[in-house]
Amino acid sequence: MDISEFGLFGPVRLLHAANSAGLQLGMCRRRGNSNRTAGPPARMDGCVFCDIVNGRRQAHVLYEDDAHMAFLDRYPVVPGHTLVIPKAHYSTILEMGPERAGRLFALASVIAPAVMRVTGTGAFNVGQNNGEAANQVVPHVHVHIIPRRPGESVNWKARAIADMDEFDRMTRAIREHLAGAPRPTARSRL
Repeated sequence: MDISEFGLFGPVRLLHAANSAGLQLGMCRRRGNSNRTAGPPARMDGCVFCDIVNGRRQAHVLYEDDAHMAFLDRYPVVPGHTLVIPKAHYSTILEMGPERAGRLFALASVIAPAVMRVTGTGAFNVGQNNGEAANQVVPHVHVHIIPRRPGESVNWKARAIADMDEFDRMTRAIREHLAGAPRPTARSRL
């Protein structure tokens, strides 16, 4: 198959073509039935984010629904650094499919304004890394929302645990802003 025929949206169209042909691309091995193709993936043993979803680890949760969770990064590069994750375990975005990935990013667009308002910033970066070579540290899909100020640089190597009182204050304030925010619909068009 010549992938050039898939054009600008090649990766998405290639994934659809592979799925239509019965191929599975980018699947990681999970506890239980590793040949599973229907429904959300099982939780990954030893995954920090799966532990947060299952309540085995604490997090400053800003938002949660049946399929997603958003929380403050425990090792922020700047105050307000937020992670948005699917509750189901996917190692990379390629495993999610375009509809699930679209819903994840739609939710990030709802969370980001609340984070900016609470941090007093007027801009933000969205980051999403796939694989170790791309600096993905936790092998569970996550979207970084990083509030930015003019002239401020981001040093990924100078991360440290933030003050817990500040985390608590920020969590309450962001939740208040999210309480009135519109939510993306389950069937939003991409």
